[in-house]
Amino acid sequence: MARKASINLRRLWEIRIKDQRESKKTVRRWCKDNELSHATFFYWKNKLKVCSVSKKQDFVEIQDMPQESSCSGIQIKHNDFVLCLQKDFDRATFKNCLQALKELYAQH
Repeated sequence: MARKASINLRRLWEIRIKDQRESKKTVRRWCKDNELSHATFFYWKNKLKVCSVSKKQDFVEIQDMPQESSCSGIQIKHNDFVLCLQKDFDRATFKNCLQALKELYAQH
């Protein structure tokens, strides 16, 4: 029973975080309007590590790399797609991107 309550609470906060993001309001304003503590909001946001696939600002622009350019880190190729990770890439961002791609793949 406790596990089910935990899952329901998790889903509730996923919905709340999504609602805040879509509202375009600041976290403080949205929390005040919804009578929630902004500290609790940030706690859950960090706990869930929400990665939104739908938000444009969650992504960076990908530019075509000339064929002669070299990658000093890891290069991942799939068909015509090439992903180059420099030696100093941010692992957390990469992990979030992989999770987003996994979710997209699961939807298709």
